[in-house]
Amino acid sequence: DTLYTNDVFDYEWDMGDGSEFKKGSPVFHVYSSVGSFYPKLLLYGDSGRCKPPALVDTLLIAEVVADFIIPDTGMCDTYPVTLENTSIGNLSNSWNINDAVFTSDINPSFVLQEGNYTVTLMVQNDIGCRDTIVKTFIAHPLPDIQIKNDTLICEGDAITLWVTGGDEILWNPASGLSSVTSYTPQASPDITTIYSVIARFAATGCRSMDNMTVFVQQAPDFTVLPEDTTIFTGETIKVSIDSLGDFTYQWSSSPADNNMNCETCAGPYLRPLENTIYTLMVADTNNCFTENYYINVIVNESYTVDVPTAFKPAGDPEDAVVYVKGHGIMKLVEFRIFNRYGNEVFFSDDLEKGWDGTYNGKLQNIDSYAYTVTVEMWNGQVLTKKGTITLLR
Repeated sequence: DTLYTNDVFDYEWDMGDGSEFKKGSPVFHVYSSVGSFYPKLLLYGDSGRCKPPALVDTLLIAEVVADFIIPDTGMCDTYPVTLENTSIGNLSNSWNINDAVFTSDINPSFVLQEGNYTVTLMVQNDIGCRDTIVKTFIAHPLPDIQIKNDTLICEGDAITLWVTGGDEILWNPASGLSSVTSYTPQASPDITTIYSVIARFAATGCRSMDNMTVFVQQAPDFTVLPEDTTIFTGETIKVSIDSLGDFTYQWSSSPADNNMNCETCAGPYLRPLENTIYTLMVADTNNCFTENYYINVIVNESYTVDVPTAFKPAGDPEDAVVYVKGHGIMKLVEFRIFNRYGNEVFFSDDLEKGWDGTYNGKLQNIDSYAYTVTVEMWNGQVLTKKGTITLLR
């Protein structure tokens, strides 16, 4: 505005904030605080003796200051970052990040890419006061980490691991390692272990991580049962092993070829006809270990034929069927049963089949029944036995 000074002897400005009065037109003044102020124009006339009322105006000072904080850690390629807006008086925010990202978020978050960053923040209040600040920073590169491939060792052995990248190295876990900060530590874990490693640039703190697995082949460690046993001629033993794994099995016997149903099974059936020592050789498929296990079988030579004298078809299941039993029987030639009239009510040439007391599907009467049995023994003998069986109810 134009200041008209007709009949004005002198004038001065009271800025309303307690500062010294100013002269001139126009005047410039910087307020150091915010709020409402009432500047006055003081006029003097008639050589200063006449003082008309001051001209008063109202002035609102608002503080709008743009500022933000860049994190002092983690400024690395692929890392997430959040800029902290610390502006004052900002009702709206306008971010410009490398002329590529524009956002009005209060605290913008984004993923860094290696390179230089220029960030501009412009803030504004509700009456149009605004401020702008520009800051720059660098997103540093990550170490280019390379690590040894997964590998296998035998239990008790050691291997040299290796890794490249960064200025500093840290392995985890420490178990089985000669050093957790070496680029080429010796590893001798007791069990299969996954080792992770962090490569770090000391100057920037940027880090990369990778891992590898050291597989450890354990020595065979299980129990073969039975260890030692005694059987009658013709009996069969089922071998059991308490732990199966990635192993190969090879059986042999002394004397050789002594009745095994399988020479490469973990648990074969054995039926020796004389005293025999069986040897099981166990080897892992990685050719680390070979262990031998032994079974000593004593064969009691006995050749007998037995048939129960009575049975009860409707009673205890163990006594409900009549079977040919005995020691040393290789083959049942025949097992015949006759009623008191000479009629054959049962026939079998299978040791696993017996008479359940029925004929043509009907349970027979309580009575005595004659039988004949012929068997071939493992030593080549053919034995015959005759007698009677009583059917009970």
